[in-house]
Amino acid sequence: MPRNVLLRLYGLAADTISDVPTTLNESIGRIRAEHGAKLLRFGAVSAFNVLLGQALLYGAQVAMGLEPVWANIFAVSIGTVPAYLLSRYWVWERRGKNHFWKEVLPFWVLTFIGFLLSTAAVWFVDTRWDPS
Repeated sequence: MPRNVLLRLYGLAADTISDVPTTLNESIGRIRAEHGAKLLRFGAVSAFNVLLGQALLYGAQVAMGLEPVWANIFAVSIGTVPAYLLSRYWVWERRGKNHFWKEVLPFWVLTFIGFLLSTAAVWFVDTRWDPS
């Protein structure tokens, strides 16, 4: 890639060109070095949240006898709290007071969108498929 394109892409002055990766392998290496541990933590939290959500969904349907849509509402409502806390404290390593506009609101907006999509999917499958 031409150096002037890299300079504009990274917003760097000409004297900092040595800091700009010039190949895809260098870019991937830099991302891995700077964010690799965070990506692993994020993956671990995501896997945990999937397992927790599925366990809550199964328990709500089987143990509590809830209908599928209500079981999904229950599972998402309970599973969201550990998802936020694990993400905030372990993945993003944030401590102290939560910042509403930068942390809380974006998380809950995305969670609510996921909740709507998962509830719609559960409703669709429940009304179209007979498991017996």
